[in-house]
Amino acid sequence: MSDKKAIEHDGFIEQITDSELKVRFVSMAACASCHASGVCNASDMQDKEVWIKRDNRSFRIGEKVNIIMGTEQGGRAVMIGYVYPFLSLLLTLLILNSFGMKELLSGIISLAILIPYYLIVYLLRNYINQKFSFSIRKYD
Repeated sequence: MSDKKAIEHDGFIEQITDSELKVRFVSMAACASCHASGVCNASDMQDKEVWIKRDNRSFRIGEKVNIIMGTEQGGRAVMIGYVYPFLSLLLTLLILNSFGMKELLSGIISLAILIPYYLIVYLLRNYINQKFSFSIRKYD
């Protein structure tokens, strides 16, 4: 039974360790399943993998499973990956333009502000990963 406040993907177990499972799945944009996706450039399919903490159930490599993540976690990922960097870029651009800096230079600096942002996200990746949790459901 699926939770209405969850994002679910079908995947396959690719690797098993004592404490974690590596699951590979295909992430599709909503339009990727459209019948016209072959002629439209908007379709988006990506092969992704995720590590999930293992419980006491037995799993085997190649087994089909269902990966579940709460929608609030998806919103958090969107904020970190898209909203915060966009706001940083926009605020930097507005502040530099308000000080009378040339548009080209303020645009370049605004884009360059993303380098330290994503570097910080990369350095904090272990902390950020702790904020995201996935669960796994076996198919019967």
